Amino acid sequence: MPHPIKIPFYQQLLTCLVWFVSINAVWTQDFIVLRTGDKLNVQILGITKEAITFRHPNVPADSISALPIVALKQVQYANGLEQYFFLPSEDKTKISQTPSPKSSIQIAIDTVVLRNGKIETGKVIARKRFSIEIAKQLGKNAETLRLVKIHSIRYAGGAKETIMPPYSFGNPFLKSADFDCLSPHFLGVSTGISLPVGNYAAAENQNVNAGFATAGLSVTLSGFFRVYNGWGLSFNAQRNQNPYNNGGLRQQLSDKLEAIGFLASGPVQQSDWLHHSLAAGPSYFLQQGRCMVNVNFAMGLLFSDAPTNQIAGTLAGTPVILSFVRNSTPSPVVLASLDARYFLLRNLQAFASIQYLGADLNLGETKESVESNTPQAPAPTGIFTTVNAKKPMNQLSFHAGVLFTLPFLP
Repeated sequence: MPHPIKIPFYQQLLTCLVWFVSINAVWTQDFIVLRTGDKLNVQILGITKEAITFRHPNVPADSISALPIVALKQVQYANGLEQYFFLPSEDKTKISQTPSPKSSIQIAIDTVVLRNGKIETGKVIARKRFSIEIAKQLGKNAETLRLVKIHSIRYAGGAKETIMPPYSFGNPFLKSADFDCLSPHFLGVSTGISLPVGNYAAAENQNVNAGFATAGLSVTLSGFFRVYNGWGLSFNAQRNQNPYNNGGLRQQLSDKLEAIGFLASGPVQQSDWLHHSLAAGPSYFLQQGRCMVNVNFAMGLLFSDAPTNQIAGTLAGTPVILSFVRNSTPSPVVLASLDARYFLLRNLQAFASIQYLGADLNLGETKESVESNTPQAPAPTGIFTTVNAKKPMNQLSFHAGVLFTLPFLP
């Protein structure tokens, strides 16, 4: 008759210990129930307002995962407690319990809030011009998120970065919470009044730099393209027309012509100053609700047409028309402006601006010409030649109009 096998006592004790540890390991796991219905068997490390951190079983100790709180429906702790998570639109039909986490281990995670309301958590390892790279799980490749999809980034240290959003289509009428959807980019047309200042507006005959210019009409095509944060590039295409104030110059011309025997048949006809400018340069904008303000500085070229003086009459018994024309070449121009914009609709803004434009006009000498139906018309008189080749131009412009936002990417 076989004898029963006797197991040494220390082996029995070791077997019981292994069995106890195995059972305890099974029952000490936590469970995460997602809104998708999936149930994860994990070890919860910690919970914050933005995310839950945990570790999957049978993975390296440093392999820590995280999920946003909005993705959770319920957490079941190994000690039997349960915690429920609700979205703002849901009714809290169950009592939520907030037990202390089993572990006080926390990891430094960043929170990325997307424009569609979702939340991504992880570690932002690279902040680029148009995107970020975020590592959502240790040991895994980082993911790339474009800035156009991101509303804000809250870093683990507490710092928060709000991403200036691009233009987005949708309801064309504004709501109180829609200010972050307004685009800083714009293109628009405005009109206003240009006011000559300094020598450009002077009307003294003895002042060789006098421009005899008066207030006139100004039309501007302007635009702004945001490059980074509040900085961007602005451009300005402007047309200014300033009527000519003779300031005695008309009478002076008539007197000199009369002294050489010219008999005028009518008054001196004078055209307007006409300037076309193209300028571009840096710009900075600030936003408060529906309002945006741009500070612009630009440089470019100014193309000017000086006024023409013309008079009809008789010279040496011959009917003639005398013209006094001053040609010009492009001049460097400096433009500084302060723009204020108010959003009426998402893509339509009311606009007001004050601008300063300054240049040294490259003007040549006044050229005299004679028009006559008689072949033997007298030669030019030579009485009205100006030798000043530079004429300073300074003027302020006040503009108002409408602008249209453009769907540029930031």
